[in-house]
Amino acid sequence: MALLSLPTEVSSITYAIGLVLLIAVGILSSRWRRQTEIRALKQEHGCKEPAKYPHTDRVMGSDMVRLRTEAMKEGRFLTLYDEQFARYGKTFEEIWRGKPLINTIEPANIQQVAALGFEDYAKDPERLQAMAPFMGPSILSNGPIWKTARTMVKPIFSRAELSDIDHLASFTDRFMDLLPTDGSVVDVQPLLNRLGITRRREAGFMDFRLHRVSVDKDWKEAYSKVHRFVDEEVARALRETKEELKPPSDGPTERRRYVLLDEMAKQVRESVALRYHVLGVLSPSRDTTSVAVGNCLFMLARHPEYWAKLRRVSLDLGDEPLTFEKLKSLVEFRYVVQETFRVIGPAARVWRVAIRDTVLPVGGGPDQMSPVFVPKGTPVVLGTWAINHHPDIWGDDCGMFKPERWISRRPIWEFVPFFGGPRMCPAQQQIYTHTIYLLFRLTRRFARMENCDPVLEYVQKFKMGFQSGNGVKVALKT
Repeated sequence: MALLSLPTEVSSITYAIGLVLLIAVGILSSRWRRQTEIRALKQEHGCKEPAKYPHTDRVMGSDMVRLRTEAMKEGRFLTLYDEQFARYGKTFEEIWRGKPLINTIEPANIQQVAALGFEDYAKDPERLQAMAPFMGPSILSNGPIWKTARTMVKPIFSRAELSDIDHLASFTDRFMDLLPTDGSVVDVQPLLNRLGITRRREAGFMDFRLHRVSVDKDWKEAYSKVHRFVDEEVARALRETKEELKPPSDGPTERRRYVLLDEMAKQVRESVALRYHVLGVLSPSRDTTSVAVGNCLFMLARHPEYWAKLRRVSLDLGDEPLTFEKLKSLVEFRYVVQETFRVIGPAARVWRVAIRDTVLPVGGGPDQMSPVFVPKGTPVVLGTWAINHHPDIWGDDCGMFKPERWISRRPIWEFVPFFGGPRMCPAQQQIYTHTIYLLFRLTRRFARMENCDPVLEYVQKFKMGFQSGNGVKVALKT
């Protein structure tokens, strides 16, 4: 019987071996075709390899993860990027979770990813998936969902809304009342954060803290708390806007403030979808203006000569009303804001993933002037903070706080604190306007502001974005 079954067993083994070989040939053939395609694309565009980071873990790149984790703990995460770009050039490749990742601060590459080659890149699907239970589909998504959300959000940042300075003034008055005038020490950053949260609530947003997500041990319970709070506001908006969906009458209509949540509720009538759209706007904008003002005060406290200059400008205006147009004309204030954005942020980096084979215009070869091939699925990280500290772009004094450098400078892609292209932050002008307004009010009221923090350096603390880890400890004197 054993002899009779032998041919059958041999046949089965032969079949298995043949199947394995067939699969192996198929895989190797596919890889060969892919490599041939890549070589042809590289040759067509004249691509060369970018500089490589010298990993000790050349498989997974875990050494870089450890290095950046430690830098984050020490408050120098973005400074580490500065050091790496200075050492390896404006474009270099690292290994991240077992695959190549390209870092770049080349203005031409930033323009390519943000605008010229916008359709070649998307937000990282893995990151979106990780945040999906909390954020859901919104303006932070990719594709049609992002386009729809962007269309809804843009009107809130229209010129009419920006012109409503009186509304901002009422909240600024409350903030100013909390500041001591006897020269005692105060950390203004928490007060500024409270100003931002309160103003958003009364403007039709909601008062909740996204930091619950990062401090609660149970991730699901954390985002569920946020959802429950937001859902209450969503239900209110859906209820109160129901009547507005009816055809308007022939009588005069009352002029109302444009409230983002209410306007979204007129277009998105499903409560869960509306919740996610609102969260998509609130999460990136949370405390943006308050951190921007705090950072400006951080720098002005260490450079009092610029405080004195801004005070002269604010006093010279006398009783002239502070309109949107007037705030835009206060270039001395704008220079201070822009220089603060350049030196300490809050802009950090932008992470994108190539959704098809594409090319960066520069960064390859020994001189880093040749194009770089970017295979589909490759992350490209744009150093929107590090680009502001490179001497080739900003000169040897790039580490110094010098607002006057903006007098004759009109940067485009070498200065992108709000990114650029179709995904440029729609709140850019609003943040500038509100920041300048608060600085104007502060410099008009207080003759001097003194630094009370023994640590002069800016310690980077990451929450929803980067802000001063030591706060903004100052003494204000009338």
